[in-house]
Amino acid sequence: MDGYDQVVSERFDALLAIDDDFSQCLEEELPWHEYPTPTAGQIAADPRLSEPIFQIEDVTEG
Repeated sequence: MDGYDQVVSERFDALLAIDDDFSQCLEEELPWHEYPTPTAGQIAADPRLSEPIFQIEDVTEG
């Protein structure tokens, strides 16, 4: 998918923005840090959290 890297990068940035204690986790939990699940309100307020990361396309000839 075109733009995959950009969408994933923006999603990561959005998750960091809602994870208030991330800097603390960097020291203690990497690489096993678990990001919080965004709430419906957070997803609605930040389009980076709802942008599709990939699309499934039908490539069969039908």
